[in-house]
Amino acid sequence: QFVVVYTAGGLRVLSVLAVVLFTAFYIQRSFAQRDVEYLLSRPLSRVSFLLSHAVALAVTSGALALLAGAAIAALSYQNLTWFHAIWTLSLFFEVMLMAFVALFFGMVLSSATLSTLAALGFYVLARMTGQLLGIVHENAISWGRQFLGPVTEGISMIIPRFDLMTQSSWLIYGPQGHEGFLFLFAQSGVFALLVLSAAVVDLVRRQF
Repeated sequence: QFVVVYTAGGLRVLSVLAVVLFTAFYIQRSFAQRDVEYLLSRPLSRVSFLLSHAVALAVTSGALALLAGAAIAALSYQNLTWFHAIWTLSLFFEVMLMAFVALFFGMVLSSATLSTLAALGFYVLARMTGQLLGIVHENAISWGRQFLGPVTEGISMIIPRFDLMTQSSWLIYGPQGHEGFLFLFAQSGVFALLVLSAAVVDLVRRQF
């Protein structure tokens, strides 16, 4: 159980790092080598161009999630449950969302390093949302709950709650109280649409 939990946590972080680094540097290289301009000179709309990349990144995220799920299944082959499938599905959504975030920052920022740092900073914030909410509510007087409370709750409604997704404890104990799966997946869909829409708007307004 110790090996399974810590391996799952490590694979989760590695999957996110892999997709963020790949996406950020691929987008910047495409702009630097003018591949984007060449493709857009063909009979291809900018929306179709971006959505095709989003589909490709979703497939890549699915492959990474399946590899991680297969590794965890191999480690715990004697105790396989449907919780492993839920963990793998949640990992897919998490990695896919981070791929879309990296795609957005890659379109907006002019440096692959800045895009990577911005995406990873967003990921850290999304992972710490639960802790931030707990700090604000437990220290309402000293932290000024009337101001920081609504701000923190507003942030938690906008960004995906990665602190509630892909928990390693699911592999051992299973999800506790269903942990709002419908909310998490719905939030993932809405946030993916929001990020892709922002990337489309930026690409449409860009002058080449």
